[in-house]
Amino acid sequence: MTNFSVLEISAAAFENAQEIEGGAAEKYRVNLPDPGTVILKLDEESLNGAWVEKITHELAKLIDLPAATYEFAELFDGRRAIISGDYLQPNHNEQSGKSLLNQCFGKGNYSYTVETVLTTADLNQIALPLKYILPPQVETAADLLAGYLVFDYWIDNIDRHYENWGIQIDTTTGRKELLPTYDHGLGLGYLLFEEEYLDLDPANHVQNQSSAFSGSKGRSLSMSGMLATVVSIKPNAVRVWMERITQIDSQIVTQLFDRIPDGWIGEPAKNFAIELLEFNRQQIASICELILPLENVYRPHPDNSPEPPNDSPDPPSNPRIPPQPPTPP
Repeated sequence: MTNFSVLEISAAAFENAQEIEGGAAEKYRVNLPDPGTVILKLDEESLNGAWVEKITHELAKLIDLPAATYEFAELFDGRRAIISGDYLQPNHNEQSGKSLLNQCFGKGNYSYTVETVLTTADLNQIALPLKYILPPQVETAADLLAGYLVFDYWIDNIDRHYENWGIQIDTTTGRKELLPTYDHGLGLGYLLFEEEYLDLDPANHVQNQSSAFSGSKGRSLSMSGMLATVVSIKPNAVRVWMERITQIDSQIVTQLFDRIPDGWIGEPAKNFAIELLEFNRQQIASICELILPLENVYRPHPDNSPEPPNDSPDPPSNPRIPPQPPTPP
């Protein structure tokens, strides 16, 4: 089994790099002979979390989820980095989720909830990305965005704030399409200290994790609450991603971690991340069993029939994830 490659960035290549503003880590747009224009992210601590971006990219590939590509890199001066292919197509401009939300609801006139984000994707008439083959159950950008949130739960990505999703707009036709999922660097327990990995149980970790979304009474929505919400809104669209995740064998995940080059991840972090992914996979599997089969999920008729048949059962509640209380008026 070969290790993941580490691309060497020469001084000449980095000399003309353009710094990208925003985010906690230093980021640059760099032109390389191969693979071309990339986004390079580093920090003063040699970016010990580069492995998170690389592994989550590989996990997204396993389930065919549209995701930005990531590769390990090392600069001429020894600093480590992670590079990502520039996902913007030629003659396209990027628009962040924050900008879309402000456009839909007005600046400061909304709560950052799962419901608000999915509604925004629908209201803006955003298309699905063209270069990916998606399952037939994923019909809209909101459907795919819901899939990103299921993926977030699996990889423990707590950082899906409104700058960490967006669209690209064709400057010629005005066509809008959802960008692939990107920036998962705070997933897989990355914020933990090295000694915390040794004593922490994945179940306790997940129980205490908060997502980037707001819940009831302005409190942060838990990661479990985020998953419960997106399942209740988009059961048909998310089930396909959940089923794909449940089919990933833990041995395949372990093999991905074994390909990380020496010195890029500590053994405690590696072991914890593997256990965390397996725990979350099992949680997703248990929820998936409770969702109605795809063919039985009610879908409105093209003629916009107002109500489902009276004998259509409601999706069962999940005993592992308590329902979120409604937001008071």
